[in-house]
Amino acid sequence: MIISAPPSTAKDVQRALYLHVSFFCSIIPLFSAAAYILMRTGFEENHAADCIKLTGTAFFLLFLPDISNRILHLAGRGHLGGRWYLCEAILPLYGLLFLFVTGYLALFSQSALFVLPVGLGYIFWIISGISFIRSANVIYLITGLLLTLFFCIWVAALTVRPAMLERIVAGNTEIDFWFHTAMSQMLKTYGIPSSGFDGTPWMYYHYGNHLLTANLSALLKIPVYVMYSVGYAVIIVPLFFKMYLTFAFTARSILAGNTGRVSHPRIGYATAFLFLCIFMQIIKNLYTGLFLGYNFLGSESYTAGLSVMFAICSICLTFWYGKPETGKQTDFSFFFLFLPVALAVLGFLKISLLYLALVIAGYLFFRLGLYKKGYYWLAGFVLAGIGLSVYLATVETTFMGATFMGARQLGYEGRAEPFYFFRHTHPFEPVDFFVFFYLWSHLYCIAFLLLRPAGSIRQLFRSGQSNATVSVELVLLICIAGLVPSFFLLLAGGNAMYFAGFQALFSSALLIAILPLLKEKWNSLSRRSKLPYPFYQVLAVLVSITAYLILYMGVRFKVTEKLGRDFSNRKSILKDTSGEKFNLSESLAMIASGTHSPNQEKFRYLYSPAVQAALERDTIYQFLKKARALDQISVQEKRKTGVYADLQRANLPFRVPCYVVPFLVPGLSGMASVYGMPYDCPMGAYGYEYYNARYKNHPGWDHVFTPQEVCGLAQKWGLGKVIWFSPAANDFKPVTCIEN
Repeated sequence: MIISAPPSTAKDVQRALYLHVSFFCSIIPLFSAAAYILMRTGFEENHAADCIKLTGTAFFLLFLPDISNRILHLAGRGHLGGRWYLCEAILPLYGLLFLFVTGYLALFSQSALFVLPVGLGYIFWIISGISFIRSANVIYLITGLLLTLFFCIWVAALTVRPAMLERIVAGNTEIDFWFHTAMSQMLKTYGIPSSGFDGTPWMYYHYGNHLLTANLSALLKIPVYVMYSVGYAVIIVPLFFKMYLTFAFTARSILAGNTGRVSHPRIGYATAFLFLCIFMQIIKNLYTGLFLGYNFLGSESYTAGLSVMFAICSICLTFWYGKPETGKQTDFSFFFLFLPVALAVLGFLKISLLYLALVIAGYLFFRLGLYKKGYYWLAGFVLAGIGLSVYLATVETTFMGATFMGARQLGYEGRAEPFYFFRHTHPFEPVDFFVFFYLWSHLYCIAFLLLRPAGSIRQLFRSGQSNATVSVELVLLICIAGLVPSFFLLLAGGNAMYFAGFQALFSSALLIAILPLLKEKWNSLSRRSKLPYPFYQVLAVLVSITAYLILYMGVRFKVTEKLGRDFSNRKSILKDTSGEKFNLSESLAMIASGTHSPNQEKFRYLYSPAVQAALERDTIYQFLKKARALDQISVQEKRKTGVYADLQRANLPFRVPCYVVPFLVPGLSGMASVYGMPYDCPMGAYGYEYYNARYKNHPGWDHVFTPQEVCGLAQKWGLGKVIWFSPAANDFKPVTCIEN
């Protein structure tokens, strides 16, 4: 992680720290984009131009606060300082809003509107980079870059999906990926959240991330499936880490101000080490990855929601601790403009985070004594109304009545079965769960007590009468509130973790915030101890080396897993039935030595143009390319059009499960299917529940539709045109519909 020379004033210290965060996060899009291009070797398209646009967009969001600070300084208006509406955390949200609106305008324009944010992004990066490098310590710079690249390898291995079309041919794909792609395409074309299997019935879902992806796709002129393949890794993932660290360092600056200390201007080694341990899991356990058995970065909507959640937390801290300097006008704009909009956005991104935000707000309402003023009661009612409205707009409820076309499946409400999510996924392991899942919450509470020893229970209670213990109270509140839904809702493993997992990130960010105070405590104890001070230094070095080795093995495993899957997919495309598996050490040794062994030639062959040549001969790949070509039709034309592709009776040799196939036409073409539901393919989620299930041997199931009959079906959904898929020609052709 990059480390700069110390600035002179407290404000400069904080600015340098935030700039440091931006530069650390800016390496993630660079590395993820480069990894994506490299892993596209041998395929027809490497999307290098798309990656350039995506990286510039990421830079635009990451460096907007620093450039805004510079502009204010040059204009003689000082720095962003403690003004919440111009703070470090809110400016990237302004940038996202600009991209969102510009993307919507791009739907109706052929102009290259992306040139502005992308161009500005690279300009921002260069300007901030020149200033940063001038004051950088070379040794720290090199060391920091090595640690950052180490982390970026891990991030790219988790989030970059380099061959989603090709994986369909190989028979190894993810239903979640194509569900999100189809959902985003339906929003982009019709403005309706739907899976698009048979028209576009409204689907209750937190579709904020899908809408954002749709508008970014329109703005950058990049296909939606590419946005989910690499755009998410390049734009949203670094934005999350930017917001997470911004919250941690905002809290640190407040702690430093309260204790009379000046925060350090750089991300130190201890902070970097702790950061790696938090996200790369120094302790490997089913419960240490925030979710049950997999990492939260695999969820696009949750990561986007977390970015906004931590931004809101930072903005609230800046507002509250800068409150004496603000007037009633700023107070009103915060409670009645910013918070309602921010919470609505949060709810549409992830309803679980809205729930937690409202729980936190309700607790602080009473804990900070805001209930004593009617003004805050009014604000509370507004926020509660916003929360309820978003909930009813995004979650299927009995209160709103039946909207499914088929039988209702209200599996998420109305029954109390504690820890159902454990029984749904694996046997409940209470000791591991309460020790490892809440590890960072435990550590923060312990660290807090070490820093603020309360000699007795009475003293601890007295300290609780002030605001000194609010952070610990919030950690405990989030732990309890996050677990409550698992007692009353039938939540599967992953769904329960969306509620319960936030506590780990929140508490770990606070642990990063108080780390300098912990270091001072450590130094103080070491000076008072009988053991020589170097002993602690040697011990710290040994512990660090051990931890880094553990983290290295985790990165190595993740990279091997990623490349091994890619290796297997390429073998499948080439119809290679050998039992040879990918070996990272052997591959790196062959590349470094430059030898021409049979194994190296095999490796080169798998990444040669032979892979694309094999794809071109594949019937499924030809179908996918032609479906993808339909996405070039203008949005105005697509809104009037549906696609009829009877893929089940076409007997195309799909190697993926039957429930994935219906997503391909709406996901690639950007148009809804007409009568696209498969027969005898049960699925109780992913939008299937909004359509009538179809079964073989049901009356009329084997009816062969004529083009005009399909036109009649399309017109029921308000679609005036149909594009017909001909299995014989493996191609799509338009059909002229005559209105009845």
